[in-house]
Amino acid sequence: MHLKHGRYYYIQKLPDGKQAWRPLARELAAALNEYKRWQNASDPNIGGLDKERELKRLFRSARFRAQRNAMSFDITMQDLRDIATRSNWTCALTGIPFERSAERVKLRRPFAPSLDRVKAEEGYTKGNVRLVCIAVNFAMNEWGESIFAAIASSYVGRSSEKT
Repeated sequence: MHLKHGRYYYIQKLPDGKQAWRPLARELAAALNEYKRWQNASDPNIGGLDKERELKRLFRSARFRAQRNAMSFDITMQDLRDIATRSNWTCALTGIPFERSAERVKLRRPFAPSLDRVKAEEGYTKGNVRLVCIAVNFAMNEWGESIFAAIASSYVGRSSEKT
């Protein structure tokens, strides 16, 4: 763990070999507890995220939006569990692990999971949904995945030039 800017962090090794700084709490005791949860993959509350509760929230919200907008909805809670398990509780597009840190950014938690429709014009159906970070879903909301990918790729290219 590292103390940086008044907050504790730990460095997580990502599947692609890169590293990511993961925020923990500001108080040492709370940071140690969060760190232990992150290290224990069998913990149902990794990163402060109650997995079952989070999936229920996503399910209810999606069902409500589908009814409100007259969209098809044929996913089940088990479908969401399977999607989350297959992705190892990480964003389908970035590989960033989901978390619900205590810090909110404009009333949102950017790394919490969000249910994304691959084809926005279609409903919440099996094969058309994936779990992504809220921040990623917001970024793709207006223009789609291709614009998000172009921006992310450009950012990575420019940031690697600076180092």
